[in-house]
This record gives sequence, structure tokens and C-alpha cells, in this order.
Amino acid sequence: MRNEFDAMVEKEGMRSHEPVLSPGQPDPVEEFIGRNPGEAYDVCVDALKKNLRPARDEEYRAADMALRCVSASGNQKALAFLEWVAFEATADSFIAGQAVYFIGTLAPGKMVWALVRRLEMESYPGARSRLVHDLLLSQDPVAAESLDDAVKRETDEAVRRQMIRSAYLLRHSEQCVRYGVKKKVDGEMPVCEYMCVGRSVSERSTSGSCPEYILAPPVSGK
Repeated sequence: MRNEFDAMVEKEGMRSHEPVLSPGQPDPVEEFIGRNPGEAYDVCVDALKKNLRPARDEEYRAADMALRCVSASGNQKALAFLEWVAFEATADSFIAGQAVYFIGTLAPGKMVWALVRRLEMESYPGARSRLVHDLLLSQDPVAAESLDDAVKRETDEAVRRQMIRSAYLLRHSEQCVRYGVKKKVDGEMPVCEYMCVGRSVSERSTSGSCPEYILAPPVSGK
């Protein structure tokens, strides 16, 4: 069955370079589990353990498909294994971050806890930035307190500013926070750039300045 998993990964790699002709085609991971309901979990756990630190595209693809397989397997041990990948294994930052996502899929009540725990141990600023973004999307006010603590430890200034803005928005989801200003060009007023929950907006100033906070404008089309 390991050969069947490898063949699935190889086929998906070939398909990834081609246009998607049928968006409704079945998920190969779900089909694999359906054909091997009693053994898929163990095969996918083994595949993931072998690709915790992928170096090539096919290894990343194998790890991603193995994570999806573990999450969708229905096995009672899946959550504990995903937590091991996210917090205890020497996994690549991307793989650990994906494991956190699937922890939230299997146990939504653990999502914020998993994001915060991974944030505390993540060494790469880019990965920390993604985790902060996901904490903001959670819209859980409890996450704001964790970001308050994380700000004190953060060494990357851009991530630190993102944490401060996100903590504010988690407490005031009806507002947006300024994160940038595009200077005036040829006498035009500057463009004010704001971060809101789940989106960013730009507005041309009418006064020549950009307030730090604004009420979140209506979502287009609503």
C-alpha cells in the first residue's frame, strides 16, 4: 500500500503542472482512504515521518498529502499525532504550520491554543507572521492576550507591529488600523492603508493625513 501512496503523490505532481480541467474531480486522498480504510492512517503516518523536513517539491507534496490523509482518516490517534508533528517533532516550519491548521480542523476548540503554542516556539519571522494572521482570523478575543505577551518577546520589528495591530483588532473588530501611507504624488492626497479583520483596505485621504484608526468600511458587494 505504500507503493499506492507513492503513486498517488507522483500522479498529483504530474497533474499539478497541468490546467485543472475538472474542478469537481474527486480528492485523491479521500479516494485513497476509501480504498484502504483500515490501513491508510498508518501508511500516511509513516510517510509523514519520512518527510518532516522536505527538501524537494515531491517531498513537500508527500508531506502535505500525508497530513491531509491523517486528518481525514477518522482514526482516534490522529489529533495526538498532529500535535506531535506541530510541537514535538523536528518538523519544517511549513509542515508544523500545516499540522496546526489540521489540529484546528479536527478540534476547532483547540485552534487558538495550537496557534499560540506554535507561535511561542517558531524561529522564522515569516512563519510567525502567518501564525499571527491566523490568530487574527480566529476573531477570538482571548488571542489578544497571547499576542500582548508575544510582543514582549518578538525580535522582528515588522512582526512586532503586526502583533500590536492584530491584538487591537481582536478587541475592536469593528475598526481598522493604519499600517501604511502612500505619499502624495503630483499634488494628490496620500493613500491611507489599513488592516482590518480578514482584509486590508486603502482610502485616499481628504485632509492630507491618515488617522490611526477608522471604522471598518462595508465589504464590497454586501
